[in-house]
Amino acid sequence: PGQVLAGLRKLGFAGVRETAVGAEWVAAAHYKLAKEAQKPVITSSCPAVVNLIEMYIPEMLSNLAHIVSPMIAHARLLKKESPDRKVVFIGPCLAKYDEITRPGLTQDVDHVISFVELENWWAEAGIDPSQLEEECFDGPAPQEAVLFPLDGGLIKTAGITPDMLSNRTLTVSGLDNCREFLVNLAKNS
Repeated sequence: PGQVLAGLRKLGFAGVRETAVGAEWVAAAHYKLAKEAQKPVITSSCPAVVNLIEMYIPEMLSNLAHIVSPMIAHARLLKKESPDRKVVFIGPCLAKYDEITRPGLTQDVDHVISFVELENWWAEAGIDPSQLEEECFDGPAPQEAVLFPLDGGLIKTAGITPDMLSNRTLTVSGLDNCREFLVNLAKNS
């Protein structure tokens, strides 16, 4: 990871921070929502799941948590610190390209770059990160939120335990599994 950071700085990035910092805020908001919820709550951190619900199961929109993703939360923090700062999100999720075009979110992240695009950029620039000395992230280090993108990571980061929700906490991963679960939940709600 430290060599990736060095490679980003070689490309001209002025700073490199972990989006997990934004995930801590998002997890805290989900914790509060879960404590107060009177009906099933679907987390909204995954833009692909949001798109799935909007396109195929719109009757579940009222169950969708109106909490931004860690990417957006972190970008807002960065822009608050420096309004003229350009924020670039680098990650594997192609749905992030769509997320930054949504109403109310267009001013937060300036660009999204996939890992494939990043590798191509390094190749074009003649940069081989594996040959660079490791560097560290800038800014504060996240705590539990480094687990956020893993199965059950939001629940773990938020400190939500199944006991708190009377054993009614469920993690569903994979687009097909999410769709099947949400269709069944809609039928039974």
